[in-house]
Amino acid sequence: MQSQLDRIDSRSGMGGGLFKPNMEPPTPLYVQNMEFAPDLERKLHLLLAEGKKIQAIKVLREARNLSLKDAKDYVDHMDQGR
Repeated sequence: MQSQLDRIDSRSGMGGGLFKPNMEPPTPLYVQNMEFAPDLERKLHLLLAEGKKIQAIKVLREARNLSLKDAKDYVDHMDQGR
């Protein structure tokens, strides 16, 4: 199994294993880009208040060019803080 992981890592151009101990995971984009335009943040809060979580994720992905996971994590975090 380790040889398969090494082979995949070498193809990805990352070099080294993905699962190295003491390796810090990358900071998700939604944490790096916390400064949103006030209108975007307001729109996301309104969508969450209406129960439209999926729509809020779509709006955030389009506005900030985030991955689905990063946008979902951010919206989930906003929803929990409401």
